[in-house]
Amino acid sequence: LYAQADWTQMAGPSKPGSKGGSNGRTKRAMVIVDPVSSGANVAVEAQARDYKVIALWTLDLPVDFRSHVPMAAAHLRYAAEAEEQPTLEATVAELKRKAGSLEVVACICGCESGVKVADRVSEALGLRTN
Repeated sequence: LYAQADWTQMAGPSKPGSKGGSNGRTKRAMVIVDPVSSGANVAVEAQARDYKVIALWTLDLPVDFRSHVPMAAAHLRYAAEAEEQPTLEATVAELKRKAGSLEVVACICGCESGVKVADRVSEALGLRTN
């Protein structure tokens, strides 16, 4: 799934060094739900394409699993981190609050524990979903 992602079809910059948006001032963000294992590699690739990355941690992922990232993602720092809330509405509100002025243009599942939340959140935000 990740290896076949067509990054050129995502909104925003398609090459490293681009500032995003048509005027160079807009900062776009991708939400990665539970960005561990291969999901951390997706986050690295998003950052390489000048997206800010917001980690959305689900209630299903044990906290100690958050550090399970490949060596290639050891340097990864998130623009923001949000926690899944008891309801979808509260989760989306928390995510928007943490995103601040960033424009969220994608919500991608980082690992199996985040599948349902990624689908629900992307749909609630009006983004492309599974």
